[in-house]
Amino acid sequence: MSIHSLSTSNSKKNIVFVIKLIIFCALMVSYVFLILPQYAGTYNASVIDKVRRLRSVKEPKIVLLGNSNLSFGMDSELLEKELGMPVVNMGLNAEIGNYFHEEMSKLNVVPGDIYVICHNDYDDDEKLHDPIAAWATVEDHVSIWRLIGWKNIPRMAEFFPVYLKRSLALHASGEGNRYYDSVYSRDSVSERGDIVRFRGEREYTFDEPVQPGRISDESVNRINELNKYLTERGATLVVAGYPIGKGFNTAEAAEFEKFQKELEEKLDCPVISEFTDYMFDYDYFYDSDVHLNSAGAELRARQLAKDLKSFLSK
Repeated sequence: MSIHSLSTSNSKKNIVFVIKLIIFCALMVSYVFLILPQYAGTYNASVIDKVRRLRSVKEPKIVLLGNSNLSFGMDSELLEKELGMPVVNMGLNAEIGNYFHEEMSKLNVVPGDIYVICHNDYDDDEKLHDPIAAWATVEDHVSIWRLIGWKNIPRMAEFFPVYLKRSLALHASGEGNRYYDSVYSRDSVSERGDIVRFRGEREYTFDEPVQPGRISDESVNRINELNKYLTERGATLVVAGYPIGKGFNTAEAAEFEKFQKELEEKLDCPVISEFTDYMFDYDYFYDSDVHLNSAGAELRARQLAKDLKSFLSK
């Protein structure tokens, strides 16, 4: 066989291989998107409803940014009535990380918006804490993939097989996309983004000490960049308090005051709260040291309304 014939044969084989690979990939993608999503009934899936509401409000609004301390600790309807502005509670899940929550602020910036960060810790980078939780949150909702960030694509790709395996198991068992009789169900989240299912007696025991969060330069720099981004678009970024259990296993109030002062010194945006005003008795908490019960959520909403009114009056 001549060199020319051999070359032609190899080229044909390569073309056939590429065609087969394209067909295989197309079938895989089609298959994946036919079975997804499988977590549509879970609490994390409420991000779809939160993003939809955030994008739908065309007038100046109050947007709450942070983890589940917000969804399990706010009465947004009360806050809306007190401030006379629409409120969107974007609080979701600490397992995904602060970066994900902060990026939500860029989805629909309107001049006059007020963005309120309510983290309980300021010591994280842009890396996702739990890629599986992130996959179960974004699933096939392409419009919110941008919240993940380019730096997290390799980790998302690494954990995709695990997520897909779990999704296939849910699909095969018929358990996928079901709603649960629990606060951790998508239908427990209101239109404004709060957990509205009643939460009564405290379940959390506060065996672990309650300490102030930590602060890193990377986290501070990221928030300062976000402040610049929002300010340039006519919006305002502020930092407010988060729920702090007050009782036998909690650090002295002075330690939380020190934490607050350090934040004030490092951040370009204003800290509008006295963090000690958000120290509530343990009985106002529910199932974690930052999740409030229904009565606690109302207390916190009133305190945040007071802080925002004071800030706006100045």
